[in-house]
Amino acid sequence: MKVGVTDLFEDYRIIGGFRLPLGLDGSEYFLDYHSFKKRLDKRFMAYRKVTKNQGLVEVDPDRIIEAEGKVVTNLLHMTLSWPFSVTSSLRFQAGYRGDRIYFSAENLETLLLADNQENLFNTKLEFVYDNTYEVALNILNGSRFKVYNEFFKPFRAYLTDSELDVSFKNTGWVGVMGGDFRHYQKIHKQIVWASRFTAAKSYGTKKLIYYLGGVENWLKDPTKQFNQLTPIAEDQDYLLQSITANLRGFRYNIRNGSSHALLNTEIRIPIFSYLINSPIRSELIRNFQVVGFLDAGTAWEGFSPFTEDNRYYTVTRPVQDLESANNSNPVIATVNYFRNPIVYGYGVGFRSKVLGYFVKMDMAYGSDSGAKTPRTWFISLGTDF
Repeated sequence: MKVGVTDLFEDYRIIGGFRLPLGLDGSEYFLDYHSFKKRLDKRFMAYRKVTKNQGLVEVDPDRIIEAEGKVVTNLLHMTLSWPFSVTSSLRFQAGYRGDRIYFSAENLETLLLADNQENLFNTKLEFVYDNTYEVALNILNGSRFKVYNEFFKPFRAYLTDSELDVSFKNTGWVGVMGGDFRHYQKIHKQIVWASRFTAAKSYGTKKLIYYLGGVENWLKDPTKQFNQLTPIAEDQDYLLQSITANLRGFRYNIRNGSSHALLNTEIRIPIFSYLINSPIRSELIRNFQVVGFLDAGTAWEGFSPFTEDNRYYTVTRPVQDLESANNSNPVIATVNYFRNPIVYGYGVGFRSKVLGYFVKMDMAYGSDSGAKTPRTWFISLGTDF
């Protein structure tokens, strides 16, 4: 549920909302304030989320137990935007995120578990250009892009003798630089050819890992969305993670790394709106669209995904020693072979507005180093890029 108020001249705007899960096992709410009175636009946001979680906890290097707990996430966020024109602006963002896990005392082991607190400070500077305009729902014309640099810094905060002790020492940092470029080319009437290219690189003492594949807001069992077969670099210290979508035809994590590049291109055809000149009252019929798409991308570590030390080119497998009775010392074989770091998917999709939600259904095939994946259906919510 969301409620918003604004003044007569729309100089100020306040939006607040909350969400309760059907199981009543958590809560989520936020308050958002916007000020547009001066040329410098200002936005302040506070957000809090409480969820129950159950998982494995490492008590010591030799013992792992299962514990249930409550995860509390608090966000404070500020955005300052300076417009150069109607279409371009420079934006600065700063924020704080705090995650705290409270473990339920169900037995002696969980009673002795200390609460886990993580704090993160981040800043972001980006230049945004946008001259697009909406022709219809999910149909745009024009171009827009942004280039940005982002900084994340974890820190420790302790409350001792009613005093707050904050330390930024020996916690590492993460930097991210990237860009997102989109163009919507009108073909005829409402038919549009939409393209997007996005790329980013993580750097610093710690890294952000990108999981390539899947779609945004995917309506599927989370345990079946993630590809467990793609290796993750063991020599990298990852602090953050992010899903990089869309790459239809594959599950999440078909490729991963601290850098990524992704291309999406698709033709969107609102069939009934294109063929019928008179107004259409039904949202389902008016917004029905057929989409043909192609997605291609990769994620990698290091300077280039095509270097010889790329982990996608090397597979290590134990080979059992037949001369040994218990095979306690197996032979380790390292095999080098070519595996294309770039994967792509293609197919056709359908979109429309159903019960107030924009629903997308895509049928896709993927290609990984010449191997074609089986036909996969992707059902998700929300408009396209």
